[in-house]
Amino acid sequence: MSTVITGNALTLEIGSTAYTAQVTAVTVTREDSQETFDALGSRVYKTITFPYTMDVTILPDWGADGSLCQALTSAALSAPDTGLAFELKVEEGTAEETVVEGSVFPELVETGGTGFEVTPVTVSFTGNRNVPLVFNPTP
Repeated sequence: MSTVITGNALTLEIGSTAYTAQVTAVTVTREDSQETFDALGSRVYKTITFPYTMDVTILPDWGADGSLCQALTSAALSAPDTGLAFELKVEEGTAEETVVEGSVFPELVETGGTGFEVTPVTVSFTGNRNVPLVFNPTP
C-alpha cells in the first residue's frame, strides 16, 4: 500500500537556487515498507526506511535564464548522488495548508517536442531515504 500526496506549489532547491516556475503537476508517493516478524509469543513490526518518489511535470525551458531543465540535467550529470531539497505545499493558501519537505536525487530531463507546441515532460525523482519526508500542517 502507498500514500499519494498531490500538491499545488513546489519549490526545488538546486545548488543555492530555489526553482518554483515551470511546474504543472507534482505527486509524491510513499511506499509502505513495514515488515512483520513472528517472534516468540508475539508479532513484531519494524519500519527501517520510508521509500518515496516524486513525479514532477514541467514545461521545458531549455535555454532560458534560470532554466529548471538545464539545472536538473547539470545536477544529474555532475552530482547524481547529491540530494535536492524540496518543499511541496498542499492546499496552498487555505486553512488546511500542509507543507511536505524532503530530498530527492537529480534526474536527466527528456528533450524533444513537436513543432512549435509546448510538450510537458515528467521527471520521476527517487527520494533520499536519509532525509525522511516531513509533514508540517498549518495550525
